[in-house]
This record gives sequence, C-alpha cells and structure tokens, in this order.
Amino acid sequence: MKKHFLPILLLLLSQVIYAQKDTTQLEDFVVTGTRFEIPVEKSGKTVFKYTQAELKNYAARSVADLLNEVPAIQVDGNFSNPGANLEYYIRGARSRYTLVLIDGVPMNDPTGISLFYDLRYLSLNQIESIEIVKGGLSALYGSNAAAGVISIKLKENKEEGLSATVGGSFGSFGAIGYRANVANNGDRVGYELSFNRKTVDGFSAAQQTDQNASYDDDGLEKTNFSLRSRLNLSDQLDLNFSFGLDDFKTDLDAFAFTDELNAFSDYQQLRLNLSPTLKHKWGSSKLNFQFVSNERDFKNSFPTLYKGQSVQLDQTNTLDVNDKIRLLVGWNLQDLEDQTQDEAVNFILFDPYASLIYEMPNGLNVHLGARLNTHSDYDNVLVYTVNPSWLFEINSGMSIKPFASFSSSYNTPSLYQISNDLYGNSNLNPEETYNWEIGGSFYGNDNLSFNVAFFRRNEDSAIDFRSFFDGQGNFIGGEYFNVDGVREVQGIELDGSYTIGQINLNAHYSKLATNNEASFARIPREKYGLTFGYSMSNNLNMQLAYQFIGDRRASPFSDLILEGFGLVNFTFRKSFLNESLSAFGAVNNLFDEEFIGVNGFTTVGRNFNIGIDYKF
Repeated sequence: MKKHFLPILLLLLSQVIYAQKDTTQLEDFVVTGTRFEIPVEKSGKTVFKYTQAELKNYAARSVADLLNEVPAIQVDGNFSNPGANLEYYIRGARSRYTLVLIDGVPMNDPTGISLFYDLRYLSLNQIESIEIVKGGLSALYGSNAAAGVISIKLKENKEEGLSATVGGSFGSFGAIGYRANVANNGDRVGYELSFNRKTVDGFSAAQQTDQNASYDDDGLEKTNFSLRSRLNLSDQLDLNFSFGLDDFKTDLDAFAFTDELNAFSDYQQLRLNLSPTLKHKWGSSKLNFQFVSNERDFKNSFPTLYKGQSVQLDQTNTLDVNDKIRLLVGWNLQDLEDQTQDEAVNFILFDPYASLIYEMPNGLNVHLGARLNTHSDYDNVLVYTVNPSWLFEINSGMSIKPFASFSSSYNTPSLYQISNDLYGNSNLNPEETYNWEIGGSFYGNDNLSFNVAFFRRNEDSAIDFRSFFDGQGNFIGGEYFNVDGVREVQGIELDGSYTIGQINLNAHYSKLATNNEASFARIPREKYGLTFGYSMSNNLNMQLAYQFIGDRRASPFSDLILEGFGLVNFTFRKSFLNESLSAFGAVNNLFDEEFIGVNGFTTVGRNFNIGIDYKF
C-alpha cells in the first residue's frame, strides 16, 4: 500500500465516520498548563484531553495508541510486539524531556536510565482522563518537564451506592483480558477496588532473517490491582487514599535480528498515596504524600535486578486574590533512591514554586510561573514561564485566541547516568532548555475549532551516550556525557475539528526540523492524521482513522532511512440494556500494511481486539 493513501481514503470512506469529541471544545476544563482548573479557551496553550466518555469508546486500545494520535507526538515501539519498550517523543524530544503525572503528582523512576515513568504499567481501563500539554513546564512541575507533560487522572467512581463492573476481551496473538471493579459511595465515605489482567502469546520481537530458523514468540502478562478510598471529615476537609500494585512481564529477544530463548523482564511497582484537602473562604490547601517502589528484573544474557524507591511530598495553596487574579504557591520534596548496586545512591530535590493567572475583562489572560530547583548534588536554578493569550469575539459565535509563551527548563541527570558502575559519569551537568511558542486558536459556533502553533526548543548540555571500541572494532565500554553546543528543534503543528449533526471530522499535521540529524533517530519529521466519525445515538459510536508517520533515520550511527507508512484503524462501541452492557472492539492496521517501525524488529500486521463490559 502506498504511503499517499490518504486522498483515496477520503473518497472511499466519506460515509464511515465517528463522533469523536474535540479536545478543544469550549465546555472543556483543563488543569495541567497552569495548575488551575480553567476553560480551555482561556489556556495559553493547545491542550489535548481525553475525557472518560472518550476513553470508554477506546476501550479496545492502549494508552500508547491514543498518545500516537496527538499532533507532534511519536510513540516509538508501539507497532512492535506487545511488550516492546516504548519511547515518547514530544516535539522531537527524547522521553526524559517528558514528565508523567498521576493524579497531579510527578512520577519518576529512580531505577531507569532516565527518570521517565514507564506507561506500560497502566491499563486504559484504570484511567479517568488524560491531558497532554506541550512546551516547557518545568516552572510548574520541575525537572523532566522540558518538552511536555502527560497528566493522567486515575478512575474514580462517584456514583452513589454500591456498583460493580465486570468485563473481558480477546484478540489477535492469543490476547485475553478480564477485569472487575467494585465501588461503594456514601455521603461521607467511599471506596473502590479494581483488578485488571491481560495476557498475550505475542510474536517474535526480533525480525527473522533466516526463514529456516525457529524464533520463539515473545508475549506479555500484565496485572493491575488498585484500591481508592475517600473520607469527607467535614464540608471543608477531605482525605483521599490510594494503593496500587502493578506488574508486567514481557518476553525479550537479544538484539535486532537476533532471537533469544526463555529471556524475559519482570516489572513490579507499588504505589501509595495519601492526600488531605482543606477548603477555605480564600481558596484551598492540598498535601500529596506518595511512596513508590520499583523493581525491574531482567532474566536474559545480561541478568540484572534494578531496585529503587521514591518518596514525595507536594503541598499547594490556591488563593483567589480577587475576580481577576488567582495565585498558587507550593513546594515539592522528592527523595529518589537507586538500590540496584551494592551501595544505594540517592539525591533529594526541594522546589518551591508559584503560578499566577491574571484575567482581564477584555479577554486578555496572562499566566506566570516560577520555580526554584534545588538539588542535593547541583547548584540551585530558577526556571520560569510567561504565557499570555487574548480571547476575543470577531463575530457572533466566533472567537480567536492568539497566544505566546516563553519558558526555561532544567533536567538533572538520573541516578543511573551519574553512578552506574559501568557507564555512569559523576561529572555530568544538568541539561538546560528554552522553549518559544506562538500560535492561535479559532472557535466557531461550538462545532468548529482550529489550532496552529509554531515552536522552537534549544537544548543546552544535552546528555548522550558514547561507546568505546578496541582496535578490532569490539565494544569495550562507554559512558554518558554532555554534548557540546546547542541542539535546536523547531516546527509547526496544526489540528482542527468540524462537527455537523452526528458527523465529525478531525485532522492534524506536524512538521519538525533540527540542526542535529544524528540526534533525531527514529523521530519522524512529518506526521499527519485524519479521523471520520459517526454517532447514531448515545448507544453506538464508530471511528475510522488514518495516520501517516513520515521517514525516520534508523539510528544515530547509520544513514539508513526508514520509509514512512500509513495505517488505517477502526474502533467501535455499542451499548445495550440502558447502557448496562457494552460491546467494544478495534481493528488496527486494517489493510495489513507492511512497514518497519524499529530496524531489526518486527511490526504488527492486521490485528483485532473485542470485548464486553457489564455494569451491575
């Protein structure tokens, strides 16, 4: 199938459409870009949000599938075997420049090469909503938020009384899943228990070059258990508690084009969170305490057990100064410890921060943020963000919002990069980045929206890895180091949505450029997509989507270019019995496109997943 299949798709499938709610409609409220709950039209950034209603329609897909459909985001490894490693490239940045929040709290894995949180831990069924904000947000959330933030809110059943949901699914490559959820909510006390389990027989991760060889299948086992409870001590004081235990085991192959038998990795994570909130006449105060324990056990030719834990306190105070000014001040304390080696290593971060919104009656909104990064091993650094926007009406029901932002960010090296016995470098310096963005949004009669943004990011003292070889070309070691010079990334992204009756059309396009080609390995310069949708009623939703991912450089050490490819995916959900029973499904890579995602590894062909949920 040719990569320029999109025009043909538009002609043939114009009647197969799905009513997908646009993430920038005016009734939406967003939090991540400012740490205040504000209408999306008052945000100085383009924010993408998947609500719970939308996530239900995507029940047959994964978190990575959804992120891959956001402009200027590439989830590398998502088209490989079920348990493949995933990298998240926001606007051409590596995963370590993206911060994941769970229930508003930064998630950092002290055992990883970078501190980036592994989203393979989570199942889509656990999630209430997902917000994605691009650009530098270190002033609000600290280290690792240099290119963007993925904010995940876990599911919270707010229905009164006792309720329960059970479900199951099956799909290609021996995929079987089942889940159960029980919740009970009263006026003052509520709790929720959930369980998810998924197994996939899979297929070989390594691409098979010798057709006479026998490569084993590489599968996946994933289990999630969580408990959430709330206690309303008074009309002003709430206490929330959550516990989560996540485990996934995935089979491994040795290298590109190289199989390995009986090799696997087993990831385990335990999460504890306690969060009291006090409401008062001036605003509110909230404290988040979180403990996370991570363990990653590799059973292969290089067996290694990685262990670590993090303790975090995040305290915020919001104040409504007057009808124009809202202020948030807080502090964040993190103690990250890597227990992998004989002697545990750690570092401590303590960051005071502030966020302010000034809303003028004429539609001008200014957001300011500042944070003092203090680190037990590095000098203190002040980072900031300035983000004005102006919403004004140009005609009845039509509005325009120009916006701009400038921000600085700060990424500290990980414990692995500093102290690993084989590759660590204790002389590493933190990375510094600067983000500029200018753009605009158009809103028309609640059924039309369009966003455009031009952006630029400068990365100074970027951390990379260099290998050492002997005279015969054999690898003898390596180390992490700071790259000389500044890596520049710039680009444009556009997205739009139009709804007429039950018909909806969504489209997006992004284009990237850089001054350092080798550092752009596996990142597409160009990406676009188009979604048709139709909603017959509240009981039936269908979606047909086309996505094109452009040419990519195979690796930093090779000039090999991987050809771009286009995929068509179909998703549906149908409800019965007053929405007590739901059937859902998805067919990915509908036309069985052959392509290379990661050189030397297999890519998935046409595949399906079908399931049901029943609510008591």
